[in-house]
Amino acid sequence: MDIVEDKDSVPDWLVVNKSLVPDFIVRNVHDSPVWEITGAEFSKSDKHTADGISIRFPRVTRPRPDKTWKEATNLDELKSLANNNSSSQLSGQSKRPKLDHV
Repeated sequence: MDIVEDKDSVPDWLVVNKSLVPDFIVRNVHDSPVWEITGAEFSKSDKHTADGISIRFPRVTRPRPDKTWKEATNLDELKSLANNNSSSQLSGQSKRPKLDHV
């Protein structure tokens, strides 16, 4: 769904800060492919609606046809990944975050 021209057309299920509305979104997450996303690191910001978690320099790594939307990374898993990544960075063992996203 193209929403770049009309930021007010964001569906109710997408909770997002107005300044961070994406240009495109899927019409139905249940019918959408799952993609692996890789980034440099997690960062924290009050602007982001995924519990304040953001991925710095995100990019699509590969499609994940082996996963359904139910198997994609959920918010609790994202929080755990971000917390583990923060601990690793403090100990000097930084890892690039990878998650599956619809």
